[in-house]
Amino acid sequence: MTILYFVRPAESDYLNHDYCNRELSAKGSKYRELVSRYLSNKKVDALLSGPYKRAIDTIQHFADINKSPMEIAQDF
Repeated sequence: MTILYFVRPAESDYLNHDYCNRELSAKGSKYRELVSRYLSNKKVDALLSGPYKRAIDTIQHFADINKSPMEIAQDF
């Protein structure tokens, strides 16, 4: 059976008005660590992210820890 985990992007820094390139806020950075911890005991075969910086940054932490490649899906 295939199990999919959908992760909403962590909170971004709204002081940056560039919608596509907003970085994570301090709260968002803490959230991505929680995401990594949650996924750490799951069997993750593939990582896909939307193209926005905040989406990539949310899952990049997990990808780095697990040395897993991440694919950017432009249509997400």
